[in-house]
Amino acid sequence: MDNQFTVEANGLFSFSIRKDGNSPWWWDLDLGEKPLYRLGNLCGTCATIFRLINNANLPLAPNELSQLLENGIQNTSSDINNTVSHLLPSGQYTVQVITVKPSIKIRENDDYKLKWSWDVDYLWENNMKEADHSIEYDVIFPIIAQSELMPDRIKHYEEKLKNGNKPTALALTIEDERAPRGDYQETVTAHILLDGHHKIMAASRLSYPITVLSYNYHKFKGNYPVKAG
Repeated sequence: MDNQFTVEANGLFSFSIRKDGNSPWWWDLDLGEKPLYRLGNLCGTCATIFRLINNANLPLAPNELSQLLENGIQNTSSDINNTVSHLLPSGQYTVQVITVKPSIKIRENDDYKLKWSWDVDYLWENNMKEADHSIEYDVIFPIIAQSELMPDRIKHYEEKLKNGNKPTALALTIEDERAPRGDYQETVTAHILLDGHHKIMAASRLSYPITVLSYNYHKFKGNYPVKAG
């Protein structure tokens, strides 16, 4: 079941607009006020992350939230929302538990149609729909390098999935539309993983579906800060 959720102030993540060379309106997702992903031009894992937050009065301890996600959830709660809010940029969100079936794409050997404008060496595709004048991507972006993933943890989740368990990942979801070539429309739904890299990788290897607790950003409260590139 969907519900609406508002974050009044920036958490560990935030959005900003940066001036960069001749392109003055780049929209960035920042982590700790430093750019993490370049989302586009406006003219056109869990417990570890929480350790970066000092003196936060969290309804759930990071290990409690991690355990809920480990066990799998079917819907969210005020305690979960108010804990996750310490990570999210300010704005309004649609919160829902979605099901994805990830397929890994590697940057160095894949001819994936989505332009690799985000600085990642891999991602997972959930879905892609292409028509004569449009294309829609639904993709999952990591914030951890593939080389940092632990094979034992991936195997752990493979076994859980095979045994019928349904762990849940956690993501900040952003939707972006652009028209790169005249009447050709490109839409990207990007799920940026805050927790669950090993879960998603395990599901990808097995070609299994898996759930994601998605905080889908859709309205900014206030003005974007403009920063130098």
